[in-house]
Amino acid sequence: MKKFWCEKQQRDLLVIVTDLGVVSILGYEKEKHNFEVILKEELPSCYPNRIAGHHLAVSKLGWAVMIGAMDIVKHILALEYTSDKGISVKKKWTFTNNTLIFDIGVLGTSGYSAAHCMFASLENAYVKVHPDKPPLHIPKQKIVIFDLNVNELEITTRESPYLRHQANHLISVPQKKGILICSENCIAYYSYRFSKLKQCPIPKRLTNSKEDVIIACSAVCFENGKSLILAQSEQGDIFKITLLGTELKVKEIIIEYFDTIPVASSLCIIGTTYLFAASEFGNHHLYAIKYAKDVKAVLKALFHK
Repeated sequence: MKKFWCEKQQRDLLVIVTDLGVVSILGYEKEKHNFEVILKEELPSCYPNRIAGHHLAVSKLGWAVMIGAMDIVKHILALEYTSDKGISVKKKWTFTNNTLIFDIGVLGTSGYSAAHCMFASLENAYVKVHPDKPPLHIPKQKIVIFDLNVNELEITTRESPYLRHQANHLISVPQKKGILICSENCIAYYSYRFSKLKQCPIPKRLTNSKEDVIIACSAVCFENGKSLILAQSEQGDIFKITLLGTELKVKEIIIEYFDTIPVASSLCIIGTTYLFAASEFGNHHLYAIKYAKDVKAVLKALFHK
């Protein structure tokens, strides 16, 4: 499930994908106090036993939606908005290849029009290997960019250089027109304009410095001129990520320890003042975020609500 701001309707909408491959867009009606289905679209069935809704990404203004399975199948839907609060699908694309899909995300607009959006897919190709013959080469991970022009209904793809470190998670930063790649022990920033990755190591605990640090989930919020990017490791440590530079080019990545809470399956920042941590098996938690000028106060920025 993802939410996005619909500029034409001036409200937030929800995108939901079921395990049967049905995409729905919901809008909340204040007068009726319930959600109403604005769009319901069934994805084409390309491969059996493939759950298409495992990965989901929505462009900044909701012009397009990208949906991916755990492997092989990816769908992109271009949306069209009508004056009577209606939404329809202008065109659907389906991409199939022998790849494992670790995560997908959205980049900022690459052109001057807001209807020009880009998606990123973290993939790793795989090949069939004969049991008696070793593989000639081991495929490596890469980022595949899908550049969509909604007005022209055209998609162009481009690939990044192979990643040096094994990655598992993407953090979308549309305001910077790039994406953060979370790998073992480091986080890198990738922009479609610059092929070279800008990397920064993830801080480790002094008591267990030999153990690899892997990011489990993240949350991003840009509201009221404030930006907040949080990422949580599998040990429960939360890190604050700051990107220094211009909108097109990031010069430096700063990763600071923020706080430690129980490991969550998903994080959500609400209005830059609250942090909701959802757990798959344990209790859900709501924290209040307090901002302070001195660095020492940042370590105590989260309080249980």
